[in-house]
Amino acid sequence: MRTRLALTSAVVGAVLLTGGLTTAAQAGSAPIDTNTTTVAPITTAATTTSSGGYVRKDMYGASDPVVYSPWGEILRVLAVDENSYGHTWYAVRTPETHYGWIYCGNVTAGC
Repeated sequence: MRTRLALTSAVVGAVLLTGGLTTAAQAGSAPIDTNTTTVAPITTAATTTSSGGYVRKDMYGASDPVVYSPWGEILRVLAVDENSYGHTWYAVRTPETHYGWIYCGNVTAGC
């Protein structure tokens, strides 16, 4: 639990320092809720290419879509995590500065 709290705090701090949540809110997309999500932050600038799919509010296929990411779009990877079903999802930022989660099968980085 202490590790989860420290990890979540580190992610929140990094996102706030880079202005990520402020930008997402201004762009009209839902920010990633790091208070209820355990994430593994990416420590280097990582990107992946979309295979076509929705960037969603949470790490579930039934979650509300934030924006559709077309095939070939370059996405900035912010974190990687598994949902309660064991499915891998990527926390991403689109070129239009929308933030959310995309399923691993919808990006070239894979599962």
